[in-house]
Amino acid sequence: MNRDERFALLRSYLSHPSSESWEQLLSLFTEWAHDDQRMMALQYAEGHLQHWPHLLRTISRKHWDLWSVQTDDWPLFRLVQSLDLSAYRGDGRITQRLGQIDSLANLRHLSLSSTKLGNEGIQELADIPHLQQLTSLALKSNGIEEEGLVTLAQSASFKHLQCLELSTNKFGHEGLEHLVQSPHLTDLRELYLMGNQLEARSLSLLGHSPTFSKLRVLHLHRNAIVGEELEKFVYAEHLSQLEELRLGGNKLGDEGADVLAHTKCLANLRELDIQDNKIANFGVKTLAKSTCLPQLTKLNLEYNNITDEGAVAFAKSTQFAQLQTLILGSNELGDGSAKAFSEAQGFPSLTQLHLDYNSVQIDGYRALAYGQTLHKDLRRTFLDDYTRHLEGRNLNSLRRHAEKLAIKGAPEMDRRALIEAILAL
Repeated sequence: MNRDERFALLRSYLSHPSSESWEQLLSLFTEWAHDDQRMMALQYAEGHLQHWPHLLRTISRKHWDLWSVQTDDWPLFRLVQSLDLSAYRGDGRITQRLGQIDSLANLRHLSLSSTKLGNEGIQELADIPHLQQLTSLALKSNGIEEEGLVTLAQSASFKHLQCLELSTNKFGHEGLEHLVQSPHLTDLRELYLMGNQLEARSLSLLGHSPTFSKLRVLHLHRNAIVGEELEKFVYAEHLSQLEELRLGGNKLGDEGADVLAHTKCLANLRELDIQDNKIANFGVKTLAKSTCLPQLTKLNLEYNNITDEGAVAFAKSTQFAQLQTLILGSNELGDGSAKAFSEAQGFPSLTQLHLDYNSVQIDGYRALAYGQTLHKDLRRTFLDDYTRHLEGRNLNSLRRHAEKLAIKGAPEMDRRALIEAILAL
């Protein structure tokens, strides 16, 4: 391939931002001889790629392994803005190699999850001058303790971060205390802290910290947050921009649900995940009356201890006009819950209602399939579910169901005729 053909391909790839064009671009440069034309093409590409989305400009482990060992290929890293080295097990410390490649200065998204960084690796990362423009950093499952959080909090190298993933490390509440006092992490929009043995006081600490006043997403799954100790969170002042809060797999109970229902700073929340928290009827009734969650579009309450009593109370709520998705799977619900939602007046936006792994029977699914107050898309979903339930019934079961619906001649009908007659009502 001659010079003109290569540049024609280059212009073609650059004019169509996509994952496919990006891969073609990488292949073109990888196969290009190491000459002045390649450097000229690299500069040309770098200028045009400024208009591409950051996350399109990502490289796989294959390109990292190929380029990082050849110093002649290091200039190619100038094209890259996203690098995922999760679970990388190459020779030597990954931070040492990252520190050598100063052409990574355009990098914005870096994932080093499960790379055994530890506290020492966090300090090494902070000392790399050409990685100080990062806006997203994933450090999940790296054995990071309190010492590592001190480095993260005190280093100005991380001042541009908007997304920080620290799930399943070992720093606990004591480490978080350093993070919330950081003068450099004030631009964070997303913070992931799953599985760090954080406590109720940790959530309260986050809620009262001006450092995190710009947070939009906060994940605290699988920690040790006990609802009985959460009373201070109700007065939180600095999470008013929060749009997504995930607290699944903690120990909130009814007390925690009650606190969330009365926390005024959650007024902009769009998604609330409190699955697997031993929340029972009192908790869900309190949520049903809440005036503090007016923008909620998704609520996950699966794997709790809610019965028909609590679900019926929630179905009567008028506080969730924006709710689009309600997840109530794996509770203790029956047809009473289904019928209550089939008559609900307060959920005009609800298009997904998950009742899987409960005790809802065919009568409940029929009520939902023909519930006139429900959104048409939701009725259509439950009509499909109802049809599947009918298809799975034997002839005698179908006849009993048809008799309850007062279908004439049901005893004489065969299975297919019964199903058609039931659906024709």
